[in-house]
Amino acid sequence: MWTPMSAGERVWLTVDLPAGAYSVVTIMLDFAADPPRLRQEQGIMRPLLVTE
Repeated sequence: MWTPMSAGERVWLTVDLPAGAYSVVTIMLDFAADPPRLRQEQGIMRPLLVTE
């Protein structure tokens, strides 16, 4: 997990996965809410297909 980032910042992650189908999910938190809550409408879910 990464801490909140400012606009324009990037994070790269390298993983070694066996071939197969995966889902990549990002979760956005609303830190302005008390307590912080999920902002599901701003998260991202994408399929990822790993081939050899």
